[in-house]
Amino acid sequence: MKKFFAGVLAAAVFLSPVAQYGIDTAYAMTKVSDSQTAVDKSLEAFKALFEKEEITNAYTRDNLEDLLYGACNYTVDGFVGCGFSVESFKLVDATASEAGYLKATVIIDMNEAMEGAEVQKAIPPLGGTDPSEDGDSTTADDADTKKDTKTETVNISESDAKKEFAAAKSAINSAMFDFEVSNDTTLKDIIAMAKKAIPSGSHVTVVDRECSFNIVKASTTVNGTVSATIQLVCGDYEDRCPAAKTIEPVVTETSKLIDEDRSLVGEAIDQILVTNRTTKEELLAAGQKAVKNGTKLSWKSFVMIKATYEEDGHYTGYLTFELGEETRETRFDDSIKMLERDMPTDKISLNKQEWEILRMTNVERNKSKETLLTMIPALQDACDIREPEIAQVFSHTRPNGQNPFTTITDLKYVKGGENIYKCDANSHDVIPSKVMNGWMNSPGHRANILTEDFDYMGVGVYEDKSAGTALQLFAGVAYQISSVVTSSGKTDYIDMDALQKDYLICSTLDGQVSYLPLDDDYLIEKDGAYTVNIRSSQPIMLTIGGKGATNTAKTDDKTSAELDPAAASQLTGVNFGDVHSSDYFATAVKWAVDKNITMGTTATTFSPSETCTRAQILTFLWRAVGSPSVDTANPFTDVSASDYYYGAALWASQKGMVTGNKFAADTPCTRASTVTYMWQNAGAPETAVSGKFGDVSATADCAQAVAWAIENGVTSGTSDTTFSPNDICDRGQIVTFLNRALK
Repeated sequence: MKKFFAGVLAAAVFLSPVAQYGIDTAYAMTKVSDSQTAVDKSLEAFKALFEKEEITNAYTRDNLEDLLYGACNYTVDGFVGCGFSVESFKLVDATASEAGYLKATVIIDMNEAMEGAEVQKAIPPLGGTDPSEDGDSTTADDADTKKDTKTETVNISESDAKKEFAAAKSAINSAMFDFEVSNDTTLKDIIAMAKKAIPSGSHVTVVDRECSFNIVKASTTVNGTVSATIQLVCGDYEDRCPAAKTIEPVVTETSKLIDEDRSLVGEAIDQILVTNRTTKEELLAAGQKAVKNGTKLSWKSFVMIKATYEEDGHYTGYLTFELGEETRETRFDDSIKMLERDMPTDKISLNKQEWEILRMTNVERNKSKETLLTMIPALQDACDIREPEIAQVFSHTRPNGQNPFTTITDLKYVKGGENIYKCDANSHDVIPSKVMNGWMNSPGHRANILTEDFDYMGVGVYEDKSAGTALQLFAGVAYQISSVVTSSGKTDYIDMDALQKDYLICSTLDGQVSYLPLDDDYLIEKDGAYTVNIRSSQPIMLTIGGKGATNTAKTDDKTSAELDPAAASQLTGVNFGDVHSSDYFATAVKWAVDKNITMGTTATTFSPSETCTRAQILTFLWRAVGSPSVDTANPFTDVSASDYYYGAALWASQKGMVTGNKFAADTPCTRASTVTYMWQNAGAPETAVSGKFGDVSATADCAQAVAWAIENGVTSGTSDTTFSPNDICDRGQIVTFLNRALK
């Protein structure tokens, strides 16, 4: 409902009887005693003006609203006139031989007073005959019968009209899916498509003049959008059908060539296994080599977070393509596999968790300035015996009643110790960091870990369906380590990653051999070389390039390439030129980027006003809930495994968000669709429909979703009385809705 108030402009006219600001007619305000009188007199004045009004085929709703404005000149306070609205407006064109008509319902109100009226008036035939002349009288009701034969000559119930509307809208939407749109598409084209799509025999007709249309034209790099609202009539009932479609980017000869090169470059770079040693220059050279049509490449930005032995790394870069007047920008990113340490698994009973617990133990001992512990086969064999025993009986006493050190053979030791750990009932996965945290926060366990008299340590990890356990066995011996070599035989390495991949092999004079992982958290640097604090008379010295590392910088627990500040901020925060702190969506954009829900459209732009498609909103939502995998067949004929939204599409199908065999990825997403997807993701909870919005009926498919969105603060509507369910959402709105729904 479109509602107006005569107050402000009328007040201006009250003070000055001459036309101002383009107003052709000045209406003086007349004061009356109360609101009801003002409404009654305004309605009476409107009817008088309407009686004199000339109605033609060109008459519009705006013309009728202007007439109401001129009539609502009665006031109680001398300043504000009555409010008014046109609730319905139906105009049937006159033809050369038959009269047409205008039928409308208007409402005039002030404060608690309100009155409505239905007015109608005939439009003379275009041949010139006055419909009121004797012998050829045609009233608006007669025109209903003569002119609008599809809707008004048949008595159609409301339920039948709803069915016909549903069939017509389904047919229009199907036709729109196959309809070719371009920058030259017009409203006339959309209307023609809609009329042709309506099933044969349907009583639904399209009201041309009440349809709306919007087009955002495509360029050679950005999609455009055609959207329209088709006004439908069936008998005495009205409905609207939104229709929208993405316009593909404009294709020119140059754009074909540059896009071909983009594809070739993408394939070439994707073939490269990126490691910590890969440089942006190497990636650029590989891309330039793949170019076929002369496109020039350059990095706009490039950021690499190197992989460590604790977590994966990744790189993100924006590559600029230039050919003639055409420019493209493409985002490249890939993960860098977490580094893996070599282990002496061919010489000792060992797994990754046990090797990691040894490393973490030595990190703690290094902090306390204690010598590092090495791992010896005799203690590992003993741990293999103790692992299932601890799972059976969580005690330092063995099930046979003996102490734990009776498991140690082939080792002469002067002091021993044991730490044990058991996972909680909810998890049987032994996580080294969690185990070490538990031990370091227990005085007795901590004392064993940091005891200066220990030289060797064994580690055991045991996991099955019933329990998860871990243990450490410590031993102090009389003999120092007499020789140390590396497992690779090297003492000089290309970089710190290569050094930490290696491990030490330590031997004593009595023939014991033990092992130690290398880690920069306990390497001791001296004069450009590195050593470790072990009980040895012959410490080993290790180097990187002969002088140590010169091209990396330590940053917390990661090693990162040197970055320019602009490139670094692109990875760690929001640095988009089109997102300002004062924008309503600024917080939501940062949240979405931080959560890896979406990234910018370029290194410096987020494009918050770009149309958001079905594929984008469902992908954003899917990522926001953790990118759950779906073990189901692909139901969509227009979705392939290579599409970025493949996982999201299958998930949406399983959730019932998208049905049928077509996904229609490029369909622009409306406000109604957006809140419906979020409501379904929340489990489609039953929600009372308030009827707050005049454009969302209680029986609408999205009614509960809209009510849920309002109740949960996702959106508040486009006004106090409208939700605008068919409005197309942009990227800024979508991330804002997601942030409010999921934060």
